[in-house]
Amino acid sequence: MTPLRLSAKATDDIVDIDDINSPIYRVIEVSRLIGIFEFEALNLTAPRLWDDPYENFLKYCRGIDITDDTIRWSFESYSELIFAQCWTLNEENDAVWRIYSPNKDRAKVRTTINKLFKVLNRIQDNFFRSCIGAVKYKDEDAIKRGISAAIKNDKFAFFGEGLIKEFYLVKREA
Repeated sequence: MTPLRLSAKATDDIVDIDDINSPIYRVIEVSRLIGIFEFEALNLTAPRLWDDPYENFLKYCRGIDITDDTIRWSFESYSELIFAQCWTLNEENDAVWRIYSPNKDRAKVRTTINKLFKVLNRIQDNFFRSCIGAVKYKDEDAIKRGISAAIKNDKFAFFGEGLIKEFYLVKREA
């Protein structure tokens, strides 16, 4: 199979993924799966609702306006505009089933990174940006150091494109 080529813009929106035709998997509620087919819509979740405080720290931060570095913005309202889905490259994973289907009432879906990207790309405009990226797992101290370094280096430019890639594609090691 010939690998698909992506535009330069698309390449910026796919982070640390070598093969966009790789299958990915997700365990979801059956009612949400039916909704996907019935409404032809994806269900995204706000990371601010997730339990991990390192996935929510931006909610409590202040950022620098990239057009005027004397203006500071609260990321709390910005964090309310961020939505995500988690997928895995692992076809079978007992931990995923235990976490996402404790009552054994979920279904596993499969697609490819490329297909998911195409769906997301159809709705991109000036008010909606998306990216798909591989999650980097780091220990808690490394995450704290990364946050601290970003604050010191003014990486928290409000609405900076790297913000999502830098901080929402990182999770704590189990």
